[in-house]
Amino acid sequence: MKSTSRVLLPIVLFLLIACPAWSLPTTCGTTGLLTQPTAQTLNSGNICAGIWSDISEWGQTPATEYDATIVPFAVTLGLGSFMEAYGSFPNLLFNDEEEASGRGYSLLGTKLRLFGQRNSLLKFAVDFQFRRAVSNDPAKDGLTDKLIRGIVSLKKEKFGLHAWGGTLDLEENIAGGVGPFEDVTGFGGGIEFFPIERLRLIAEADSYSETTTGGDKSGEWMAGLQYFISPHLTLSIGYGQSIYSSNLSPTGPESRILIGLSTCQGIGTYSQIKQQMLPPKEDIDEEKTEPVNTLKIKTLSPLLVKPKQAPVAPAILPPAPEVIEPLEQPVSPAIPIMTLEEILAAPAAASAVEVLIEDDAEIILLEPNQNISTTETFAKIAGQQSLSTVSTPAMAGTERHPIDPTTTNRAKVYRRFLMPEFAFEVNQFALTPEGSAALSMIAVELSRDNNWYAMRIDGHTDSTGSDRYNMDLSLSRAVQYGTQLTKNGVEPERVYVQGFGETYPIATNETREGRALNRRVELLVLVPPDVVVPKPADEVVPAEPTDEVVPAEPTD
Repeated sequence: MKSTSRVLLPIVLFLLIACPAWSLPTTCGTTGLLTQPTAQTLNSGNICAGIWSDISEWGQTPATEYDATIVPFAVTLGLGSFMEAYGSFPNLLFNDEEEASGRGYSLLGTKLRLFGQRNSLLKFAVDFQFRRAVSNDPAKDGLTDKLIRGIVSLKKEKFGLHAWGGTLDLEENIAGGVGPFEDVTGFGGGIEFFPIERLRLIAEADSYSETTTGGDKSGEWMAGLQYFISPHLTLSIGYGQSIYSSNLSPTGPESRILIGLSTCQGIGTYSQIKQQMLPPKEDIDEEKTEPVNTLKIKTLSPLLVKPKQAPVAPAILPPAPEVIEPLEQPVSPAIPIMTLEEILAAPAAASAVEVLIEDDAEIILLEPNQNISTTETFAKIAGQQSLSTVSTPAMAGTERHPIDPTTTNRAKVYRRFLMPEFAFEVNQFALTPEGSAALSMIAVELSRDNNWYAMRIDGHTDSTGSDRYNMDLSLSRAVQYGTQLTKNGVEPERVYVQGFGETYPIATNETREGRALNRRVELLVLVPPDVVVPKPADEVVPAEPTDEVVPAEPTD
């Protein structure tokens, strides 16, 4: 055992040094820490699997053959926003050391989160688990125990505290000499801490009451870490020891080493979102000559597009009589102005909505690293001539308050536009035609507003997906909107983007309708904090005419 440890530990240390969602299966299948469960459930549609090396040493009587090395395999499947199913097999080595390891049982269970959302500070879940013994002893092999426990988790940013308590019903085989057993109760838990983004430190323990009258209690403590090597691969390491021991009747291994690799796949994994490559420049130029783009622009603001000249009639034909028709009065697409309460109470919007700002405007900070020009997507299109003719002249012809993109700027929210989920396909960040049209409507509206001087686009998601995945997806959606705005004539140095993931929901994530409302992009139109400007809903009342003669002031 000691020689094995000396070989494995340098390998593990090398992996940590060489390698530049945090919901993972434990050795027992359910998502949690190294061995202890948490009240968090796996994301809907995800599947996670882990393979472990479990090396245990008894170190005392009975004989040394009780040292055991097994390779457990665990898998967990997310079945909804609050439910998961899991299972595990104790030993892929098939070396008949399952019982000596102290964990010789296959598992099948399900965990339900009853209280709290994924991003809630406090969560509560219940766990139902079946344990089927795997043993060379025919009297023990196949016996199925049942475990029911409640789990509480308190999680805030980098720190988490988890605890559980429950009862274990042991199946008996009196004829084979297994049992009778006492009612067994158990409790356990652990703490976690993220000193850096990819590293989680863990300390945990569990304990069970005696199974027979006069018997010993059983339990272990363990400390370890998890290092997230890549978006889909996590390395886990743990070392533990028995809490209770007896020289005559040891209740479990004296020490244990865990080394595991886990991976997760599915719609909610911690994935890096790949920005879509734009078509070559010549392809974009060809598309600009197609009539379909011209038609889209005409439907938004006819007067801002230069009309085509009518073809000249052949000289052999008599000239057609000149007909002068009046120009059609332009009708700007109407963007409804509603309060946030009205938006939440109304059916899902099919276009952009302006949120009425009733209270004092919010002050935000514009960080230089949030500017659209720092993103990879914008860099790809910066050198391409793809600006739209919809609003470039109006935007460019307006002198706005100067902005210095190299420093932090305080700004006041002057107007707020909300684009619900129709703008994007599910789990995608490329703009839909409806999303592009809604954004062009806003661009036309802002071209007539001379008050603002900058804007920030905020991306938001629902709670379906891991925290990291949602953060990346929301930022990518904000970047897509910001890039589209620069095509409509907005100066890049005035556009800032930020992704908030699932951090700021405006509705519950427990219903389909609520999740649809949370999948949104908000455009904050900003002014300097010391500038007083009228709100969009304010009306200017003209002064009433009067016959009163105001005497002129005396002059020298």
